Amino acid sequence: MGGIFDFLTSHFGVFLIGLAIGSIWVWKYSKKTKNDEIEKLNAEHSEKLLWLREKCDEKVRDAEYKTQQKIIELNALIENHRVRCKNILSKAVDYAFNFEDEFFQQHKTAQVEIQKVLDDTFRYKRKTLLSSVSLKNYEKKTTRYKERA
Repeated sequence: MGGIFDFLTSHFGVFLIGLAIGSIWVWKYSKKTKNDEIEKLNAEHSEKLLWLREKCDEKVRDAEYKTQQKIIELNALIENHRVRCKNILSKAVDYAFNFEDEFFQQHKTAQVEIQKVLDDTFRYKRKTLLSSVSLKNYEKKTTRYKERA
């Protein structure tokens, strides 16, 4: 029995040692292939990530440039309107301070114009009345001459 036991143990030991060495090789090989695949995927992922970052950075720069241009345009527009508002406000203030003088001046001008109209009306009525009086006098005189004759 000793021979079979030695035979089994010796072959079994070799088998176990071979099995252990084979499993280590398989484990290292599978670990190496998995690591290679992981590195490959990480490289592809990092390339895509860099491309996406560049694209996003480009869009951000473009948006910032457009925003800066709009801000410049809006500042120019605000300044333009500020100047216009300042001019309008200064005119309003000048008008407010000169309102009383202008009102009295326009009132005096209106009084003068009304007086002219009244004077013209009076002259017209007087002229009309005088002409009618002279016409009546003429008619009276003609009737007197007719009566005498």
